[in-house]
Parts: sequence; structure tokens; C-alpha cells
Amino acid sequence: MWDFRSLSLKIQILQLEETKITWSLSTPDDPTSTRDRVQKLKDARTEAAREIEEYKAKKDADFNKFGLDHSSETTSSQTTSDAQTKIQLSELDVAVEKNKHSVIDKIVERVLQCDPHLHQNLRKVEA
Repeated sequence: MWDFRSLSLKIQILQLEETKITWSLSTPDDPTSTRDRVQKLKDARTEAAREIEEYKAKKDADFNKFGLDHSSETTSSQTTSDAQTKIQLSELDVAVEKNKHSVIDKIVERVLQCDPHLHQNLRKVEA
């Protein structure tokens, strides 16, 4: 018959021995394990720094590409706007040259028009 208590005790003892062996292999007293841990930390730091630099470079490239794509849209819309403005200004210049004399004549006529009459609120004062 199996004695489950003794079996579970044996398993616990084996587990303790395994952890003891594992712990003894990585004790701080052993200079190689300390060096290994320090080296692993350094490697992890350099790997993290490298990944950060790669990520920064990727994001900078994406940002620059986005800027170039959208600056070309701004440039094209600016040139379109400038062209439309030049067309409208040339149309206004043509209209000014066409109507300049008639406008000047109307202004001179209004300035020189003299129609003297008394003001409506003026009353004759009797003395």
C-alpha cells in the first residue's frame, strides 16, 4: 500500500533540494554568477537603448514623410490660389481701364453740380 504522506514529503524534500542547488549555483559569493548577472544587465540596457534608437529613427522618418506629403499639398494650393488671384486682378485692371473715363466724368459732374436752395428749417425772423 502506498503511503501518500511519505510520498508528498519525499516530493517536498526533492523540491527543496532542487531550489537549494539552484540557489547555490547563483549565490552572490560566486564571482562568475555576479559577473554574469552584471553582464546580462548591461546587455539588456544596450538592447533596450538600441530598440529605443530604432523606434526614434522610425518615428522621425514617419514624421518627416508626413511633413513632406502635407507641405506639397500646401505648396500646390498656394500656387493655385496665387494663379486665381492674378487672374482676378487682371480682370479688375481691365474693368478699371474700361470704365475709368465714365466714372471720372460722373464724379466731376457731381462735384460741379450747383443747385443753391434754402435749407428747409430756415425761417424768416421778423424784427
